[in-house]
Amino acid sequence: MNPVNDLIASGEALARQLSSELESSLQAVLTRLLGDAQAVDQALAESSCEIDGSTLAWRVDEQTLMLELYCDIGLPEPAQEHEAYRRMLEINLCRSCPGLYVGLHPESRRLVATTLQPAVLLVDESFCMAAIENLAGQARQLREAAGL
Repeated sequence: MNPVNDLIASGEALARQLSSELESSLQAVLTRLLGDAQAVDQALAESSCEIDGSTLAWRVDEQTLMLELYCDIGLPEPAQEHEAYRRMLEINLCRSCPGLYVGLHPESRRLVATTLQPAVLLVDESFCMAAIENLAGQARQLREAAGL
């Protein structure tokens, strides 16, 4: 028996269990938000859906057991890009939205709000729902503040 191998195997088993519980929690939350079983299945398969008028996407980092949540803010008009980017940088610097960061999607050039949550907390449906609703609500507020 090698204690290091036992520890690694134990960690991998925990990650699998946590991933399964997180998927169950996400399914329950998405069912409440989307209602339609087919839409929930599609959202889970694509790891994205539309909530509160914005695209929400997520992925689990299997190494850190963190859930990365992303929510589209929008695409600034060319004439407003500089001002929109300035506002978003100020939000990041001043931590105006604690736990949330704003970035620029490298391919679409759209502004995106993102947060990182420990997956172990999100297996609780109420916490998972609160995290998703909070991100979608903050993305909506940022969209409005940037005039998007």
